[in-house]
Amino acid sequence: MGTGGESNYCHFGYESSFKSAATANKVFGENVQIKSVDLKNNIKRLFQLGSRSAVAHVTGKFEGALSLDFDISDPWFMKGVMGTITTSGAGPYCHTFTEANQPPSLTIENGISGTIRKYLGCIIGDCKISTAVGDEPAKCSLTVMYADESLTSGSTTQTAPTDTVYPFSYGSIEYPTGTTVANTESVELSITNNAALKWALGSRKASRYDMRQRTYDVTTT
Repeated sequence: MGTGGESNYCHFGYESSFKSAATANKVFGENVQIKSVDLKNNIKRLFQLGSRSAVAHVTGKFEGALSLDFDISDPWFMKGVMGTITTSGAGPYCHTFTEANQPPSLTIENGISGTIRKYLGCIIGDCKISTAVGDEPAKCSLTVMYADESLTSGSTTQTAPTDTVYPFSYGSIEYPTGTTVANTESVELSITNNAALKWALGSRKASRYDMRQRTYDVTTT
């Protein structure tokens, strides 16, 4: 809530087809912040012989990017990073993430005081998860590219997370599986999808996307 009484929320949903608005009924976690939004229309200036000033402007490719930070509670955002999620158990749950060559695209919905902005065709390029001792929650930063956006009027409320933010005091790291690393103070995992939006002739909005080489980097203290 803001000081002026305005309300805001940030939800997301997975798209059945790229750039088609999905129902945004999932949450990233707690304390979600959209840190930046970068929109490029790639305007081109057109000049004529004998004129020092541009005589016209033409819009080029539409390129959108945003970044988010949040404290991890629900695991569903990882489907857009990895590809699939398998859940077992009955509280506590065990979530297993399996690699897919083409993780699904998202619709991210941000509502602020009756105005709803939807980012369509979102793909997660970079994911950084970090945590440390001292009752710190696991934190995540996402770098997202998007293909289109829309702005409408409406109101809704923030969807409550279905899980709880737990501090690292409740966690451990195993490497390899089954072997716990003792006396771990901090962990940082970086997943890079090398994602790219792709355009077709005749359209300034991306029509598809590629996920190229995927890399993992882990730093522990």
